[in-house]
Amino acid sequence: MINFHHDEDLFITFNYEAEGIKVINSHFIPTTWTFNSEILMPTENFDKGKFQYAFEKCLFWLDNFFSDSIFFGKENTWAYNAFLLNGFPIGNNVVITPDDPDDHLIAMLVQSKINAIADGGFILANMDVKASPGENMAFHYIGNAFNSLPDITTWVDKKYPHKLPWWGRNDTSTYDIIYDIDKIDEWPDFKSGFDLIDQQFESLLEKQSAKIIKKNFKPTLKDWHLYLKLSYYDNAVSIEK
Repeated sequence: MINFHHDEDLFITFNYEAEGIKVINSHFIPTTWTFNSEILMPTENFDKGKFQYAFEKCLFWLDNFFSDSIFFGKENTWAYNAFLLNGFPIGNNVVITPDDPDDHLIAMLVQSKINAIADGGFILANMDVKASPGENMAFHYIGNAFNSLPDITTWVDKKYPHKLPWWGRNDTSTYDIIYDIDKIDEWPDFKSGFDLIDQQFESLLEKQSAKIIKKNFKPTLKDWHLYLKLSYYDNAVSIEK
């Protein structure tokens, strides 16, 4: 369980910019998101290898499965039919959100998904997002976004083979199959999608030790700012103009 309450925490700031196309009804809105977050680090028993592995997985998902995707809400039947059922030739990944892909919801989904992928290597304690176009507003989420998002029964169906929605799973998924569940005879095998990262960290995964990492690995943290901070977080969402 992710714990956001500590007496003394070590943070690293993380910045990421992604582009995508939001679909509202049948309207296309090209959007650029700028994400900022504080990565919560353990002050005791810090495992550098586990952190590097988790961080590379998260960057891999952001670069290859989130950025440059098509975003639309679960109830957008036009987009669902166009991009999934009828095979609209777009060549882009699809991200399906619980509601229309408004910026505050995107911030929550990204925070929840990255925490799931990190799998204890680190925790995103908050998520700030500013979008362009975005009417000069920024959204700030503090807390555990997963707890505020729909559970699997609300999102899909209690018969769904996964116990968690895509934003709560440690894999590369960005949507779930949400139609004709009773008509599916056999569910396809789903792999995590992190094979390339697993190969890079093969020694670490085998020995569960930060001491042996392939020599060709180079950390790709783009913006380091290390500091100590006393903090106590409660779930909250605020909007800054």
